[in-house]
Amino acid sequence: MGQPIDLRLTTAGRQPPDLAERTAVRVVRESLTNAARHAPGAPTVVEIEDGPGVLVVEVRNAAPTRPPAQVLTTGGHGLTGMQERVRMVGGEWACGPTAAGGFIVRAVLPRGER
Repeated sequence: MGQPIDLRLTTAGRQPPDLAERTAVRVVRESLTNAARHAPGAPTVVEIEDGPGVLVVEVRNAAPTRPPAQVLTTGGHGLTGMQERVRMVGGEWACGPTAAGGFIVRAVLPRGER
């Protein structure tokens, strides 16, 4: 069994990718790792969209459908590292549990190089 992921992408992207897009990749990668680790099998939605002068990234998973198969280890920098990375590029960060028992990560990343 895998992690069902629904990708909703409403951005044209840039060539080469700008700082917001490179940061978004890191946020999505770490968020998907966390979802698979802490909520295995839970439906997960990744939304990436352009806003006025920003790139908005949101990753949310439903409540876990089963417990993790093994004791979880961590690299120790997951959410804190993402938060620091987003703030370092001048972005906004929020994360936390949802009312339905899942988890959400949201980053608003300014467009343009700093």
